[in-house]
Amino acid sequence: MALIREEDRYYTAREMAQALSVTIQTIERMKKDGRLRCIRIGRTVRFPAIQLKEMEEK
Repeated sequence: MALIREEDRYYTAREMAQALSVTIQTIERMKKDGRLRCIRIGRTVRFPAIQLKEMEEK
């Protein structure tokens, strides 16, 4: 059984908002203005764990 490393994890906008104590609209605004990078898988958007770590450090 393979274990997923934390740096390989991806978060939803809701998970990012909860972790950063902001609203989903704030996450969307940060994504739009380039403060958060994301990847698109089909119609879903995911944020790499490294983005969460970087935002928590600020």
